[in-house]
Amino acid sequence: MVRTEARHIDFILVNMHCETIAGVELDDPSHDTEEATIIDTFKNEVFRTIQVPLIRIQVGTDYASQICMAFDELEL
Repeated sequence: MVRTEARHIDFILVNMHCETIAGVELDDPSHDTEEATIIDTFKNEVFRTIQVPLIRIQVGTDYASQICMAFDELEL
């Protein structure tokens, strides 16, 4: 079981009408632990359940191309 207390994601993307388009999670090396994997799986399931994409960006990589690919998938 994953506690929901103090859980967050890094960013929420919204449109001009403040409707949620996607969440953005920046994955740094702290996401490589067993506990973080459980929490990330929980977050993925929450976003799947609410039918909002959750974009995961690997910290320390080419952010621009990752963001462009994510926006292409979202058709933004």
